[in-house]
Amino acid sequence: MIAPLIAWPKELFETPLFRDSARFTPPVLPIAVVRSENILRRLRNMPSVSDESEVCVLRGARELAELGRAWLAGLDTALAEQTRRCLQLARRVKQALSGCAHAQPVATLLDRLRVELPAHCRPYLPPPEAEGEGALVSVSVIELLVVDHCMRVHQATRKRYWRRAYRIADEGLQFNSTCDKRRLLPIAVWIRHLIEKSRRTGLAYVDVGCSVTAGAPTLALAAHVLRPGGVCRDIHGTDITPPSRRLAAELARTHHVLVYGCDPVRHRLPRRYDVILLANVHRHLTRGLQTLLLRNLAASLNEAGLLFINWRFAAGASPCVCLRRAGNRMLLAAQANLP
Repeated sequence: MIAPLIAWPKELFETPLFRDSARFTPPVLPIAVVRSENILRRLRNMPSVSDESEVCVLRGARELAELGRAWLAGLDTALAEQTRRCLQLARRVKQALSGCAHAQPVATLLDRLRVELPAHCRPYLPPPEAEGEGALVSVSVIELLVVDHCMRVHQATRKRYWRRAYRIADEGLQFNSTCDKRRLLPIAVWIRHLIEKSRRTGLAYVDVGCSVTAGAPTLALAAHVLRPGGVCRDIHGTDITPPSRRLAAELARTHHVLVYGCDPVRHRLPRRYDVILLANVHRHLTRGLQTLLLRNLAASLNEAGLLFINWRFAAGASPCVCLRRAGNRMLLAAQANLP
């Protein structure tokens, strides 16, 4: 179902929560692993990911390049031979940059390497006068590029290579979540305070973006804070990454909470809630994707339902707003800067 158009208070978008948004960036290198990661980011609406994701992807790219070198040894084609020549010249450039006494001048070796390289690799060559660690890194990038080019276009290796590249990107791609209990406790306490002021009980609560990959730790906290006294009856969590059966069963058995997979940028939630928490999620998205997300979350609220939006910038700088649904309008009900 298409979510209805919702009117939002103008002042919401003037708060620090919405002053900036994430942006999709082009691949940093034209190699299979990075290209796969960029495609997956767009398909999953993930312009921003964890600090570890880039490290994992680049580490995986280097490991895949080493595998590509092993595959290269068994290939007998013109492209494979050209790749081996490029790697040999790159190794000699590194020796020259490292001060090898018998090496040819760096500029001469770079000229020879430029002739052998595929056209898309040439812009990554260091300048003839380059020296030091920066030049060595550039030559290492060239080695990565030429092996990648050979593996992903060579008929004997391309399918296997692309499959491995996709798997590396998929494993490294995680949201940059700030979901630990210490950070979410002040929000849960504030949510309970506002609900108690309204004298409502038996509400249905969901944490959107509950970080399934980290084990959805905030759901147990929400159950501990919001369930006593019957303030919230249903405690749910959802994430773009579906939970394993084991995790879902463990949370249900231990804390009596439900966790499930859903992409609220593309769809409404599968049921309506009285309380929705969106903490440390929306600024990972572009402004256009934020608009779709907010529209679907508002459509997933019951009448008079509350939507809490938070972003923790740093200790002592954790703005949170509470919006209340009134028909097809979202009203700004409360604001706080949480510890």
